Amino acid sequence: MSRNIRNKDKILDNLQTYKNFILNSINKGPIDFQTLITLYKKIKPCLHQKADSDELDISAWTYALNRLPSNVIECYIFVLVNKQPRLLNLHEQLGDLKLTKIKTTTRLRDTYKYLDGKNLIVLRDMETDVIDFVSNLCIHYIESKKIRKRIYSPLTISELHKTGKNFEQAFNVFCIKTGIYIYDDEKNILKQFFGDSFGEKLIKLCLNHQDISISVHKTPVTNKDSVEYWTQSLWSCMRKILLEEEKDDISDLVVDIFQGSKRTLLWCVSPHMFKHKAEILKWAKDNKIETKTKKFLNENDKLIAYSYYYYKAHPEKEKEEMNKECGIRYIEKTFGTGVGIVIINVNKLQPQYVDPNIKIKPAS
Repeated sequence: MSRNIRNKDKILDNLQTYKNFILNSINKGPIDFQTLITLYKKIKPCLHQKADSDELDISAWTYALNRLPSNVIECYIFVLVNKQPRLLNLHEQLGDLKLTKIKTTTRLRDTYKYLDGKNLIVLRDMETDVIDFVSNLCIHYIESKKIRKRIYSPLTISELHKTGKNFEQAFNVFCIKTGIYIYDDEKNILKQFFGDSFGEKLIKLCLNHQDISISVHKTPVTNKDSVEYWTQSLWSCMRKILLEEEKDDISDLVVDIFQGSKRTLLWCVSPHMFKHKAEILKWAKDNKIETKTKKFLNENDKLIAYSYYYYKAHPEKEKEEMNKECGIRYIEKTFGTGVGIVIINVNKLQPQYVDPNIKIKPAS
């Protein structure tokens, strides 16, 4: 059946053409964006079902916004590279001073604002990561044009400007002028992404005019590659921490490395969270915190769910200090890989402050 889909029915031909067009544009200057959009629409993406329609697709737009740089509304030049800027390698402090780092909500990517309207995005690979970024940018481009068509009038711009820093007022103007109903989860994404500047961002979206330029630059990988810097950082920090915390010889110490959600992992072994279990549960009850999950397997699962909201409302300095005392360390610098590191010395974890369902084997 899969052979028929691929070879006989040729369902994936448009996807392959779209992919080839992007990858063949590497190191050839700006991509022909109108051709890109035409090829994108032909693949009929399931996440963007209204791509070829005049109807707004807020679900697809909010999906893309979470995977694009937070300043995407004000940006029109995107440069995708596979190595972090040389300025950061040669002079880290100067680089941090001159290059503003831009956050991406649900993608671990290093993005730097070079100039007003110009972003440099460091990708981990030159295929899947490129396709992912470009596809989300296509969604944003298509939906932004639809939105601009509906709200770009002096009267609407004036109404949006009058909303000031009030998200609800700007949201109401947006819904009335576009004539669409937006679900609560989509509204929450818009609020998280734009905050109280929603009205101003919509004005900037109109002024941007979606004159987008995107280019992909690939340079040869050397021993000064981002991944090499990341690996060396991991090794040196591991050695330093273990020498500080372990008195015995560590030459034959076993170190397990695995990839996963940092938040999920820390919820299982967070000493601060389990020590303050009663306080967190009481805070959630007093503040009437509601979660999407209504039935929990046990109290610890409920604690983990509520702790997300608790730590959003409380500074985490005390938590980080206690984590450090219990053998949990962080390496925040990612060297352009977008991958942060958590180092856990299981010999220093306190059993009474760990999820009781986890059986920790001492390091040996």
